[in-house]
Formats: sequence, structure tokens, C-alpha cells
Amino acid sequence: MPPNSIAHVWTGGMNTMASYTSRGIQAIYSSCWPNAGAASERLWSDVSQTQDANAAWPRFHEHRCRMLSRGYQVQVPNAPDFCPDYWDPPSFF
Repeated sequence: MPPNSIAHVWTGGMNTMASYTSRGIQAIYSSCWPNAGAASERLWSDVSQTQDANAAWPRFHEHRCRMLSRGYQVQVPNAPDFCPDYWDPPSFF
């Protein structure tokens, strides 16, 4: 295949997560997201940007803040963490 063709640069991967709580979909959003997000960052970002965790962290942090602003209750991937927009999560319990 010629270099830089779609088939040449295509990368695939899979990440399997399981949760044994009764919280349902919220368990996936809150606890499984950081692990699956790390795998996604590694698969879909440029290789040169995923060799150093300090270089990848700002993108990962920004994505978490976007998810929070859209109402997903996701945990912090690496505490402490702070998003510039205040978010007051709804109580489901």
C-alpha cells in the first residue's frame, strides 16, 4: 500500500469495560470513562503526542470538561482536577 493512504494509516483497537454495580449507565459514564478514554487517546492521537503523559493530559482534561458541561457524570482521570465552568450535577439518589 502506498504510504499515507487511508488503508495505510488506519489504526483500530478495542477496549472492554465491565461494571458490577446497580447504577447502570451512570457506572459506565463515571468509572469506565477514564480507562476507555486513555485507550482512545492512544489509538486516535498522533503517535508523537502519546509518548508522554504530560503532553496528552491537556487534551484528556479538556475532553472531560466538555463531557461534564454536556451533563455526563464522569470521574476525574487523575486527581486533582478542575474545570473552568462550574457544574452542579443532578442528584440521582
